[in-house]
Amino acid sequence: MAQAQYFATERSLLQRGKRNQLVTRLDLFLQDGLIRCGGRVANAMAQETAHPILLPKQHPVTTMIVHEAHRKLLHLRTK
Repeated sequence: MAQAQYFATERSLLQRGKRNQLVTRLDLFLQDGLIRCGGRVANAMAQETAHPILLPKQHPVTTMIVHEAHRKLLHLRTK
């Protein structure tokens, strides 16, 4: 849902096999309906780690994911 709100243009471009600056810079691709970031480390680690899901910086879901990761890793909340 967060991707649909913030990255509709990029999703449309990827579905049509076209590119814009963000798609090119992050080497974005679609996998199982999600926009993932590409990279050159694909052979070095698990798919989820090598190709993270693209999330909008200021979206509440992104904030919740980051806070949960900090909590699980026993880090202090920074803001």
